[in-house]
Amino acid sequence: MKNQQEWEILSDQIVDELWEIVYQRFSFEPDCFAKDSRYTLKEPYDLYSCAGVFAIADSDPNWRETIQDIFCTCLKDQKYMYVLDWHHTCYKYYPQVKTCKDKPTFIEGEKSFHGGYYAYFPEFYPDGDYYLFFSKDLSWGYLTDPWRKEIFVYGELLRKEIQKKARYLGFILIETSEKSKKDI
Repeated sequence: MKNQQEWEILSDQIVDELWEIVYQRFSFEPDCFAKDSRYTLKEPYDLYSCAGVFAIADSDPNWRETIQDIFCTCLKDQKYMYVLDWHHTCYKYYPQVKTCKDKPTFIEGEKSFHGGYYAYFPEFYPDGDYYLFFSKDLSWGYLTDPWRKEIFVYGELLRKEIQKKARYLGFILIETSEKSKKDI
């Protein structure tokens, strides 16, 4: 782990495959004018309001590390998870690595006329775009909605870990689903 980076950029092929899964599995339909949720979850979930969380997160140096620790607990023996940023760079993320790359990070390559581009790793709260953090097998996830300032959390262990820290994180539980929609 000594030389491990906090995140790696995913290939275009993997990104396309993951987004296809997200569109199908969560009926994801991004829309800044929508009055309802942009995700449909079939599994039990918790929905949190996170309006104003950015002020807490930006002023408390332990806030980010708390989210990282929660993800590490849920990963168990897995080394990484996926992070998708709608219409932006997507990542393989190693939350156990506590050193942050510079934001933004210049990535050399052919994706720009200028010999590279700037990659911005998503925040753990919605600050203008849809961010999706989830395990490799999608058994748990943390999905943000920037327009409604909400976070969907699914997967029993992740739900329990977020519930323990919700108050500290500034999350307010606004909805919970105990039964799967397919069971109703």
